[in-house]
Amino acid sequence: MNMADDIIIGGNKQEHDKALKEVCQALSDNGITLNPDKCIFNANQVTFMGLVFSKEGIRPDPKHIKNLREANPPANMSELRSFLGMSGYSMRFIQNFAQIAHPLRMLAKDNKWNWTDDCQKAFETLKESLSEHTLLCHYQPEYETEIVVDASLTGLGAVMVQRNQTSDPFHVVAYKSRALKDAETRYSTTEREALAIRWGVKKLRHLLLGAPKFKVITDHKPLTYMFNKTHGELPPRIERCVMDIQEFDYEVTHRPGKECIADFMSRKHSDRQGTSPVKVQESQTKNIVQSEICQAIHVESAITIKEVQQATAEWDLTMKIKKMITERPKSCKDPELSPYFRVIDELTIIDGMICKNKKILIPPSLQKRAIRLSHRMHQGISKTKAFARSFCWFPGIDQMIENKIRTCLQCQLVQDTTTEQPIKPRMLPEGPWQQVEMDFQGPYPNGQYIFVMMDRYARWPEIKVMTKAPNAEMTIKAMEEIFQRNGVPMICQSDNGSPFQSAEMTTYSNQKGYEPVHVTPEWPRANGMVERFNRSMKEALQAANLEGENFTKAVHQFVEMYRATPHSATNISPFEAMYGGRKMKRD
Repeated sequence: MNMADDIIIGGNKQEHDKALKEVCQALSDNGITLNPDKCIFNANQVTFMGLVFSKEGIRPDPKHIKNLREANPPANMSELRSFLGMSGYSMRFIQNFAQIAHPLRMLAKDNKWNWTDDCQKAFETLKESLSEHTLLCHYQPEYETEIVVDASLTGLGAVMVQRNQTSDPFHVVAYKSRALKDAETRYSTTEREALAIRWGVKKLRHLLLGAPKFKVITDHKPLTYMFNKTHGELPPRIERCVMDIQEFDYEVTHRPGKECIADFMSRKHSDRQGTSPVKVQESQTKNIVQSEICQAIHVESAITIKEVQQATAEWDLTMKIKKMITERPKSCKDPELSPYFRVIDELTIIDGMICKNKKILIPPSLQKRAIRLSHRMHQGISKTKAFARSFCWFPGIDQMIENKIRTCLQCQLVQDTTTEQPIKPRMLPEGPWQQVEMDFQGPYPNGQYIFVMMDRYARWPEIKVMTKAPNAEMTIKAMEEIFQRNGVPMICQSDNGSPFQSAEMTTYSNQKGYEPVHVTPEWPRANGMVERFNRSMKEALQAANLEGENFTKAVHQFVEMYRATPHSATNISPFEAMYGGRKMKRD
């Protein structure tokens, strides 16, 4: 190490001697001479910059400790700041430095000198806390490493410990602590504990990056599942914490709080609030949650973000739920809060709204409206549930949806009550837009027909409204428009309708290079995917007609809703399956 005109060479004997020879040769080659009287060779320890370095670890310089202990109480601001600077240089060796020095720091921030008994006590305690026997061991990459973290209502704490063998005791390598920022104090318990993991690991990045696998110890058991899982949905803030430390090789392990050595540091933390971009993180978290709502309910007469925020603020249970999220009690005896307590680890507070992971908790005043909007195109129970669950949650949401659909007059009027035996499903293609099914709907009362092409992998529908009975020329024109947007599939399956059996269609398939497949005559179930879509769409359009909706508008609204709704066979929306997991953004 080189600093100003000082050169320090360390390591084991072999490393030390080799480095010493190379340094001396470099100095000689550049015409630099050394004063022998100022050189120290083969020393077991070196005192440098107020610290004593030895093979055991790092200690504070005894001379520095002596000056600190012999200091007189400061008589003015200048002397106070000088004392804080002198003691602060050794804060790494004082486990509770920030808490002890808090009265002195508060006085240093004021413009008026007022030396109180608390200040005198803090002054005396700081002088007695620093010992020349305090030792922080050197970090050894090959040793077993644990990062013990904890969070309180006001701060974060982290302690790095190591041991050579399982039978050896752990020794401390580093103490870290900081205060929570204002926004972070409103996090739920789970989010604060997750933040402690992220902060502790990132704070020690210079030691942990590229190191062998290490353990992160937390006293919050739910985080062991969240940080160690390979898939599934997480609350936005916790998801960000997990993603931010993906570059490290670690395992999160639970240890009860009474055994957690970082528990004390999180409560007796440094006043320093850290440099993490919390405003940027909060903004990104809000954007994630708001995008989940926007893609689902921002349509005509739909629920807006401001309405949810206002309804949440006016709800009489809001403050109780927020307090429960922040303090996380061990039990809940209030029957009104019990449904929320059961999912307490998944609840967060984001931008004035309560969320369950990425889903908004809809207050009672907006629940019926949210269900009505989810069912506005009269999809069945399963699809309405899937669509509603994609952006919102509240206790009893499934039962409310079932009651809504069972009492929906339009759904009852157009519902098909016939049931048939299931058929054996076929193998799915390997990716989107490789195999499609085609069919026609109509004629509708207005004389119009609808051409439907549906991807078998993503369940993605494409439609073309036709003003008269379709022929081969009209069908080819519709297919050409769709192929221009999505490309040409390998297989196009259809029934035995005249447009699909025509010579023009045979010529077109040869030109485009896809394989035409025709199902068994008089057996529409062989083309079951597109037939099931047609039935759902027909019921929805009939219900829209009873409500006086415009036909063309209702067609496009249904297709848009269908593309955005998670499909029961894939558990994701056709849009996500078609476009590689990207969620559908809707106006």
